[in-house]
Parts: sequence; C-alpha cells; structure tokens
Amino acid sequence: MKPRYSHHSGSHGASKWRRAVILCLVAAALALLLRPTAEPVAPPNDFAFYWTAARLVLDGQNPYSPSETVNLQNRLSFAGKGPLVMLNPPWVLPLIVPFGLLSFSAGKSLWFVIGLALVFISVHWLWDLYGAGQNRWIGWMVAVTFLPVAVVLAIGQIGPFILFGLAGFLRFEARQNDYVAGIFLFLTALKPHLVFLLWIALLLCALLQRRWKPLAALLATLAGASFLAVLLDHTAFQQYVGHFGEERVVFQESPTLGGLLRHISGLPAMQFLPLAVAAVWFVVYWIRWRSSWQWRDRLPSLLLVSIVATSYAWFFDQVVLLPSLFCATVLVLRSQRRIWLGAIITYLAINCFTLLLLLNHRPAFYYSWTALAWLVLAGVVQQSSTRRLTP
Repeated sequence: MKPRYSHHSGSHGASKWRRAVILCLVAAALALLLRPTAEPVAPPNDFAFYWTAARLVLDGQNPYSPSETVNLQNRLSFAGKGPLVMLNPPWVLPLIVPFGLLSFSAGKSLWFVIGLALVFISVHWLWDLYGAGQNRWIGWMVAVTFLPVAVVLAIGQIGPFILFGLAGFLRFEARQNDYVAGIFLFLTALKPHLVFLLWIALLLCALLQRRWKPLAALLATLAGASFLAVLLDHTAFQQYVGHFGEERVVFQESPTLGGLLRHISGLPAMQFLPLAVAAVWFVVYWIRWRSSWQWRDRLPSLLLVSIVATSYAWFFDQVVLLPSLFCATVLVLRSQRRIWLGAIITYLAINCFTLLLLLNHRPAFYYSWTALAWLVLAGVVQQSSTRRLTP
C-alpha cells in the first residue's frame, strides 16, 4: 500500500496572497481578451508555431505543411529564418485551437499569462510535495533563479503545460488519486520524448505491479484528445507522420548530449548513443527500486536521465527538471553546511554562465552541456546525502 504524504496548508496570510495573485492573473487575461484586436502584430516567438498551426486548422488546411505555414506567416508579416512548423503530436490541437480564434498579439499575451499561472501552480504543488510546504520562499528562489523557467516563458514555448502535467501527476499520485494523476500525464505527452523513461516505468508499473490506473487514465485522455483532433482535422495523424518522414525530423540535430556527440564525430548514429546508455541505466535502476517504487522519489532521476539522453531537445525544455531540482534542494537543506554551500555556488554558477551565453547570443550547441551539469549536480547531492545518512 502506498504511503500518504502529509499536506501542510499555508497560513491564512499566504492563502490571501495566493488568491490575490490568481485574481491578478485572471484580470490580466480578461484585459487581453477584451482589448481591441486591430493592433500591430506582436513580434513572433515560439508561440507562432502553435498559433499558426491553430489558424491553419481553423482554415481547413494542413498544420504540418511547411508551404502552407510559410504562406500564412508571410501574409501576417512574420519574419523568420524558415517556416515555423509545429512538431507536437496531433493531440495538442484541441489545446491550441482556441488561441487561433484570437489575433496573434492577443493570443501571444494570453499564452504568456496562462504559462505564468501554470508555472506558479506547479511550483506551489511541487514544493508542497518535496518541501512539505515549509520555507516556501526557498522553493520560489530555486524556481526564479532556474534559467529554463524564465526562457520557456519568454519565448512562448509549451513547457509550462508539460511542467504542470508533471506537478499534477506527482501531487495526485501521492494522494492516491491515480485516475486524476494519469489525466495530468496527458500534458506531459505534448512532448513525449522529453520524459521517455517515465513511459517505460509507467508501463512496467502497470504490467508487473498491477498499478494500471494512471496508465489507463492517460490512454483514455489521449484517446479523447486524439478524437477531438480528428474532428478538427480529419487527416491530422497522416499529416503528422508525413511531415516527420519528409523532413526527417527524428534525425535533426539539436543541442543535446547526443547532438553534440554527432556534431563532433560526424556520425549520425552517435545522436542515439545516450539513449542506449540510458536504457541500460534504467534496467539497473528499476531492478534496484521496483519493490519499493514511489513516483515522488523516483521520478526526479527519470527526468534527469531522460533530458540528458533524449536525442531531440532544447535548453528551454529543461523546465521539466524543476521536480528534480526541488528534490535535490530538500536533500541539500538536510546536509552539512559545506555541502549546501558548494551546491548553491555550483547551481548559481551554472545559471550565471548560461545567462552570459544567452546575453551574447551564442548558438544552440553552446548549451549542450547544461542538462548533463544538472544531472551531475543532483548526483553529487544525492551521494553526499546518502553518505551522511549511512551509519
């Protein structure tokens, strides 16, 4: 039987503060929706991927077509180096199509407000789980200084939804509400390759431990979203598969460890070497922990190894590592002064050096090392904590 994790409610003052923040976010969203739409087009960021796909679907066109995407973006004076074609699976369409009903400027602003709200809720839920709701300012300091959080919000990527899915899964799974936990995992499936080890562990839990409720809820939600996607675009899945085949998306280079190995060696197969290493690691990890598997404790490591080993990801995708950072932060707080002092200095150094690269507009491959840096930092913290607890 899974243990229940205690939930510490905040003080009355903290609750009033949270309500005030939520009201401010709602007011900002309403203001964006009610303002006139005859305004200059906002400069495009990555939200253009989703808004363009949504508008193409509403116009009865192919959201995965580079040519149709370019035609629409040219009509709207979007300046870019190439077509901003969405790569997410078709089950994302029911989520993004409502934004296509708005002007790009209004949709972009509303997307930012919703993303900010999702990050706010995710931080609150994750610190309730890992920090027991105490010293909440520490959790907020970690979230605010974790550079991928700021970047993913600034460029309008879909990462806040994925983070919210992870936070909701952990929160409701810890409360033994497995069906709701599985529904939240649907948001994590908006970029399924980022957390590929999670899917393997979820399947093994269902098959070997009879913990099938989260998987069943996830599959039901995916089926429902896919059905809505087909209603919106009858050939969405064929278009998606066709785009991947024509553009060879799977083999595109990106600033991952595998991408860096491929870039250095010139061998495309090297891009997938970290995946093979991660698979071996997972077998050992599962054998060690399968008898006492708790998602609260095991998911942080799965996220870290998945992000390091995935063959396609970007720096801003590392926002999904916030649960891992919170878990490591709690271990640091329980450690000796020299351990947490070193961890803090290293954490800030990684963020500051990455910020310098961003401010100097360095190319994407300059950030290939960051995911591995988070993994090493978390591993050192884990080992230091284990040695301290060992008699």
